[in-house]
Amino acid sequence: YEHWIALLEQYTSPDHPVTARFTGLDLYWAGRLDVADDSSAEIIAATTPQAWLMPAPYRTNPQDSLLFRVSAEDTRGQYGVVAVTSDSEGGGRLLVVSDSDFLSSRLIQSTQSGYNLVFLENAVQWLGNDEDLLRIRTRAARDLRLNNLEDPAAKRAVVLFSQVLNIYAIPAIVVLVGIIRFLRRRRRASGGDRK
Repeated sequence: YEHWIALLEQYTSPDHPVTARFTGLDLYWAGRLDVADDSSAEIIAATTPQAWLMPAPYRTNPQDSLLFRVSAEDTRGQYGVVAVTSDSEGGGRLLVVSDSDFLSSRLIQSTQSGYNLVFLENAVQWLGNDEDLLRIRTRAARDLRLNNLEDPAAKRAVVLFSQVLNIYAIPAIVVLVGIIRFLRRRRRASGGDRK
């Protein structure tokens, strides 16, 4: 469903503790975040450069996928979706995610991934000034999703390979194994009749 955004590790800040060793973040209805040039805020997670903005009226019906891209070429670009800032004097920290539903049970059940909860744990530890524990926790974390492919040709090749494997090869192997077992049993049964 094209409105949902799956953030990729290569478009996050590897230097920030929240997104170092980023495992993923799924967003439902994300908007874009703009950071003022004179502020101390920084974008730590962004969309791919292939993202676009949807103007009003917003179309959310998955059956209208062609209408999603009405203004895609006019607004195509990379957009910030997670920003952070720190107050060095008071020690306060702020993290903003451009989607209020990213922690909803509906999203977590729809995507069936724990990436958002892992991101929340990292964010809470950073907001609580517990960066040492955060570094230990994220040391072994990594994104295991297969949607990290940016090259369209490589993505098409992987999709084609998985379709051929799952739709044709695996069923053909199952049928072939069934035929071989059937023929072996038949041969054994006919060999027993001769004796």
